[in-house]
Amino acid sequence: MANILEQASLPVSTPRAEELPDHHHCACGQWYDTLGQEQLGNRPEFRAIATLHQDLHVAGKQFLTALIQSDAQQQQQSRNVLKEMESSVITALKSLKDGLRLGR
Repeated sequence: MANILEQASLPVSTPRAEELPDHHHCACGQWYDTLGQEQLGNRPEFRAIATLHQDLHVAGKQFLTALIQSDAQQQQQSRNVLKEMESSVITALKSLKDGLRLGR
């Protein structure tokens, strides 16, 4: 998330959306699909993260596409969606953490 938003302020070339890893190949996705699934896959809080994480990647790619196309309106709109999705993923991870901590 931070890396994508940083691209907006850099004078260097922006990576294309298709160069970004998908939600299975980023660090979070690799954890989610392997160790996370193995240890937490039965928890609804864990399963809720999957769609949110995937949507975060879609929003990131839309933002980069808007940057490359120099579409200021779409940049702002997709930046807002990206930040909302980031917040949703963080909230879902906190919910998982709280459930584990409370032994639910």
